Amino acid sequence: YFKHIMKMKEPGNKHTLRGTEVHKQAQDYVEGKLAAVPAACSKFAAELTKLRKDKALCETEWAFGPDWSEQTWFSKLYRLLRVKTDVCAVYRKGTELHVVDHKTGRTNPDHEEQLSLYATAALVKYPAAKKVLTELWYHDSGEKVSQEFTREDLPGLKKYWEETTDEMCI
Repeated sequence: YFKHIMKMKEPGNKHTLRGTEVHKQAQDYVEGKLAAVPAACSKFAAELTKLRKDKALCETEWAFGPDWSEQTWFSKLYRLLRVKTDVCAVYRKGTELHVVDHKTGRTNPDHEEQLSLYATAALVKYPAAKKVLTELWYHDSGEKVSQEFTREDLPGLKKYWEETTDEMCI
C-alpha cells in the first residue's frame, strides 16, 4: 500500500530499523566518519579497522546487462543484474577482492545465496580478479559465513544467475 498506492517509502519495523542503523554505523566507521568502532559493531572491530585502513569501498552499485557488460544503475535492459555491496576491498592490484554484507539477527542459510551473487558481480566488475572472498557478518552473534570463489567459477556462476534472472522475468 505505502509503496504502490501512496508512493511512499514503506515504514520499517524495529528489526529492519536496527539493521539499517548497524549497517550505517559500520559504513561510517569504515569511511572514517567515526573515530571509534561503534559498540553495535564491536564483534567485528578488527575486521572493520582493517577495511578502513585498506580504504575499502562502501555501498558500491554494480549493474550488468544481458551480455554481462557493465551498465548504469538505472539501465532499462531486458535482463539487468544489479548488485549493491555493503563493503568491497580490492587487493593486489585488483587480483583479490573481499566483499562483505552486514547482517543482524540470527544466521540464516537463505542468506548464503547472496555470496555467489556478490562473487559473480565482483568477478565481472574486476576482470583482473583471480579470487573473491565473500562474507556475511552477523553483528549480533559475531558469526561469520564465508565463501571463496575463483575466476574458474565464473562461467558456472554466470549460468546460474542468467537462469535465475530469466525465471524472475517470466
